[in-house]
Amino acid sequence: PRPVAADVRAVELRGRLGDFSEAVHRCSGVGKCLADTTGSLGVMCPSYQATREEQDSTRGRARVLQEMINGGVVRLGWKSPEVHRALDLCLSCKGCARDCPTGIDMAAYKSQVLDHTYRGKLRPRSHYALGWLPRWGRLITRARVLSRLVNMSMAAPGLRNLIRWGAGVEQRRSLPQFA
Repeated sequence: PRPVAADVRAVELRGRLGDFSEAVHRCSGVGKCLADTTGSLGVMCPSYQATREEQDSTRGRARVLQEMINGGVVRLGWKSPEVHRALDLCLSCKGCARDCPTGIDMAAYKSQVLDHTYRGKLRPRSHYALGWLPRWGRLITRARVLSRLVNMSMAAPGLRNLIRWGAGVEQRRSLPQFA
């Protein structure tokens, strides 16, 4: 017999994390992620603590991922704008993996979503620029002359704007200085 769409979708969602669908559906909606646990040294979700919007909580994000898997409300799968909006403020801090009673690990889920979204495609410039920043930083700071040259380049108004654009960084952000 031919596989039904749900079967194909389940196979498509299997990845390095195992069964993504099963993992996302572990969220039972208990809502510990909505509680202020900072007094007891809990970290759960810093972005939710900053915004106080449930969509930015671990539970809110898990619900969007569940809808993506179910295919009802969120229909475009890995590339759905709703999914990316929900994960946008996730800092990948792993606070949810530590504090969630059901073991939700939103950082791992975000990683899987981004992997599927960009598989076989170029990522945004900022992913490459910021992802390689530690390596570039080590390389630049090894040579004193090079670090001075880079710092001068980033101080020049025209070059500074060009560097920000090339790195996919917001123009209002300041650039780091190298020692």
